[in-house]
Amino acid sequence: GDSGDQLLRSDKDRREHQLVVETITDQLRRNGLTPRHRRQPQLARHGNLTHLHTPITAETHGQPVLALAEQLHPTPAVAGLPRRDAMAWLRTLEPFERGSYAAPIGWIDSAGDAELRVAIRCGHSRGCELDLTAGAGLVRGSIAERELQEVGLKLAVLADQLELQTSARNRSIV
Repeated sequence: GDSGDQLLRSDKDRREHQLVVETITDQLRRNGLTPRHRRQPQLARHGNLTHLHTPITAETHGQPVLALAEQLHPTPAVAGLPRRDAMAWLRTLEPFERGSYAAPIGWIDSAGDAELRVAIRCGHSRGCELDLTAGAGLVRGSIAERELQEVGLKLAVLADQLELQTSARNRSIV
């Protein structure tokens, strides 16, 4: 599709994605692992949303998967780089607590095999209400209006997947 081809040709989106891939693989190497991934990202589609996707695999050699995930989170896709400075800056800008926003999602089986993903969206339920949160990566070349559109699309896809009825008053994007 057009959006996929556009994404693959976008220097800004490729750089943003590559930063995340490099940071994750560097962190895994620092833990003595040998991460492997394809040279070029693939396209993944979720509803009307298309994004770049690079699976990274590594043999954990008995290291606890959750301990590795804890070191990897938050990735640059969620926090920025350098991580500590970026997180401090975000705390001064954001009018809400992140809580478990964008925590890794996936599974771990009884053999210790696992698949975890970087999820830049989440939901918190309070009674019959569900607060959905999504974000977008900002790098040199980002255009605020486009990033805001991307966040809106992510939230719409989430709402569609959950078959939620949304009212106009609840469609505020921070």
